[in-house]
Amino acid sequence: MKQVLELYRDVLENGRLDPNRTGTDTVRVFGRQMRFDLTKGFPLITTKKMFFKGILIENLWFLGCDGADPTNIQYMNDKKVHIWSDWPYKKYVQNVDPNISKAEFEEGLRNRTIDMKHGDLGPVYGKQWRQWSGKVMVQDCAAIDKPFRPIDKLDYPIPCSEDTCDNIDAFYYQPKIDQIAWALNEVRNNPTSRRIIVSAWNPADLNDMALQPCHYNFHLNVRLFTAEERDEYFLNHTEECNARSTPDAIVEVPLDNNKTGLAVDYDKMGIPRGYLDCHTMIRSNDNLLGTPFNIAGYALLTHMFAQVTNLLPGDLVYTQSDSHIYVNHIEQIKEQLTREPYPLPQLVIDPSIKNIDDFKPEHFELKNYRSHPPIKGEVAV
Repeated sequence: MKQVLELYRDVLENGRLDPNRTGTDTVRVFGRQMRFDLTKGFPLITTKKMFFKGILIENLWFLGCDGADPTNIQYMNDKKVHIWSDWPYKKYVQNVDPNISKAEFEEGLRNRTIDMKHGDLGPVYGKQWRQWSGKVMVQDCAAIDKPFRPIDKLDYPIPCSEDTCDNIDAFYYQPKIDQIAWALNEVRNNPTSRRIIVSAWNPADLNDMALQPCHYNFHLNVRLFTAEERDEYFLNHTEECNARSTPDAIVEVPLDNNKTGLAVDYDKMGIPRGYLDCHTMIRSNDNLLGTPFNIAGYALLTHMFAQVTNLLPGDLVYTQSDSHIYVNHIEQIKEQLTREPYPLPQLVIDPSIKNIDDFKPEHFELKNYRSHPPIKGEVAV
């Protein structure tokens, strides 16, 4: 993770001091990029202890896994992960109870003495990823047959008026687009596409979000193996592939002259199809608190997507627009620069999970994570 320490030095040496909406000034630069090879370890920073549970729970919450509502802090708060609590807490203090502490607010939500509506964050990341509100005009509602726009997920038809539409029989529909399901379908069935992009930046919803997206989109790329490369991978990782294989991986098939032979399904043999890369774009990054957290979050997401599409996690490309250090975080950043990084840990995921919606916290294990002591900093809200 020396890339992150190099970024810190860059910002301290080349950044300019500027005000911002939070009231706490930042030292900032514009336009920086880092690349992490996920085959060499899980990129969880070691110069301070990181809260891996929080990273994991947030990702499951974004995706709506394990029964989570991705527009409310309830799932995270029930798991005692409080990284999103500041925004609804601030609103609750302003509008309901100016004397309540943050701990009392969180406990009230957990035991339901405070209505869960006060944990609402608006249409933040997970809402955009799994239920983006879009529009499409069609001649007939039956024409909407694409898998990411099924009829049973439409809100309702709104007839066009004669003033706005030449065809009075046309309708506008407002489907809920599941961008994650669509992207994974593309990775599986159209892997050389250059258009596998998921966006959280929905201009129609920005003003209703507790926090507008910092990591606003990500782009997936597949590097497919040749048949020879898949054979070589199996020879070098036989035990790993066998753990993922299914009983129907090798089947008997008819040949000419009433003979039979064996056919091998590489996917069912557990042999990966290639590598999955992810490029995420960050409009604004708090380098003490946000950057290490988001790097690990997107690395985790890439591992999850790779597993359910029979790929290996490849490269994570991490691009920042506004890369900043808050002035009240400068000493903490300098402390990290005095620390020598440890080797990266490894992420292990239960290989039996094949559907993105089936993931739960117990399916993940972080191994061999060694770090320096934690370093705290206040979140600028």
